[in-house]
Amino acid sequence: MTAFLGSWLVSEYVYNPNGALVGVVHQRRELARLPNGNLRVWQFCEPCDFEHPLAKREGEYVFELQVEGRARRYLGPDVIGSGLNWGEGVLTARGLWPRLGHNFTSFSVQTGAERQVTGGKFFNASEMVANIVGVAEVKRENVKAEGWPKLEGPILAQETSERWCGTARTVDAGGKVIAERVVERRYSGLGWEDSDEAGAVRLTENGDRYFFSTANLAGLAKRMGWLMEIEAFGAGGVSVEWLEVVDGAELIGLRRRKCDEVIQQVEILQLKPQG
Repeated sequence: MTAFLGSWLVSEYVYNPNGALVGVVHQRRELARLPNGNLRVWQFCEPCDFEHPLAKREGEYVFELQVEGRARRYLGPDVIGSGLNWGEGVLTARGLWPRLGHNFTSFSVQTGAERQVTGGKFFNASEMVANIVGVAEVKRENVKAEGWPKLEGPILAQETSERWCGTARTVDAGGKVIAERVVERRYSGLGWEDSDEAGAVRLTENGDRYFFSTANLAGLAKRMGWLMEIEAFGAGGVSVEWLEVVDGAELIGLRRRKCDEVIQQVEILQLKPQG
């Protein structure tokens, strides 16, 4: 967690459940080590110029974060819950913002020493209020309001390049890296083909969603700007929760594979355009 200490600037793109962009929440984030070894996190959310339940998040929020092995425990007062680390700079979590009045799920992937892709959902119990995809960068002394980090460029990876290459790291349920391999992806229309076991992916547009299929899985996909989320199912109790974020010249993927509702492994994909 040392890499996350200090001052960060965060931009969170807020989408309604139907996939429509509502606005952007900007926040300053400060992290400091406490004498007991925990972290104190301050989030200072700027006033919003749009109407939405998350626009009420403006102002200061503070919570303590305990790190114990892979576990991340949010001890309050303004955020309570827990998370799991899936390798260097990769985290999934869930919990509650008591003062804001919404529960949440979240993910974050550190893509460099000074940049992090984030996202998640806010709920009223099981009713989704918002879907978020965002980006955080280390704050520089001379950064002004216009220096907020941005997600820019095409929201579709194939509009940047039809060919992407990079790595896929597989982590088992206990957090141990069990494989790391080179992956090449080639896009064709809305779908693509990966050189690993994911193979050929077919997407068929259907209103504000997509039907998703591979040789072994069938499911649904939904796009929120630069974020695509997929839930797919196969034989033998297999299910996959799959998300991908296009961050300019980088594509970040996170795939959680389950069997009979128990996590078996998590795959972290990082690709860059070729040609």
